Amino acid sequence: QHVTAVGPLPLPKATRYAMQIISAKFTPGMYSRAHTHSGVEAFYVHAGEQCLQTPTSATLLRKGETLFLPAGTPMRAVATGTGIRYGFAIIIHDASQPPTMQMDDATAPKLAPCSEARAQ
Repeated sequence: QHVTAVGPLPLPKATRYAMQIISAKFTPGMYSRAHTHSGVEAFYVHAGEQCLQTPTSATLLRKGETLFLPAGTPMRAVATGTGIRYGFAIIIHDASQPPTMQMDDATAPKLAPCSEARAQ
């Protein structure tokens, strides 16, 4: 059943694309490591709440909300609120590149705090 639309997405220039779909369950306070993607990443929150941190902003996403980040954007997902966050992401990237590059927390760029998150 179709529930939302995200886009149009700014695809990276490539001769061939690949897509990775990630489904994740985060308990409150759980977070991903800082990372980037070689392509655009689109998010959908199925239940709960998450903060998406980048160097320039923090965005709060709740059930049914979407957001996309362009390729190369440093980011971290943080489960906020009191319930479990269920969500998924789709990464569309140049097939010759890995979809995700993890960053060492000690050398990752400073990310905007979730305490300053703005609602979607």
